[in-house]
Amino acid sequence: MGEILLWKIARGALPTNLARCSRKMTLKFLCPLSKKEPEPMMHCLRDCEEVRRIWRVVVPKLTNVFFFAGTIE
Repeated sequence: MGEILLWKIARGALPTNLARCSRKMTLKFLCPLSKKEPEPMMHCLRDCEEVRRIWRVVVPKLTNVFFFAGTIE
C-alpha cells in the first residue's frame, strides 16, 4: 500500500481536489481540511496547517526548518 502512495507522489498522480478540479471531476478545489486554500499535492502532504500539526510531532525539531522549506516538485 505504501509503495502505491509513493508511486503516486512521484508521478504527481494524487487525486487532490485541485487535480480533480482540473480534470472536471469536481468543482471543489479547496483543501477539505482547511477550506481556505487550493489543494495541490504539496499542500495535502505537508503545507496544510492541519497536516503540519502532525508533521511537527513526527519530524525532529532540528530538521523542521529544512523539512518545511524544501520542495519535492
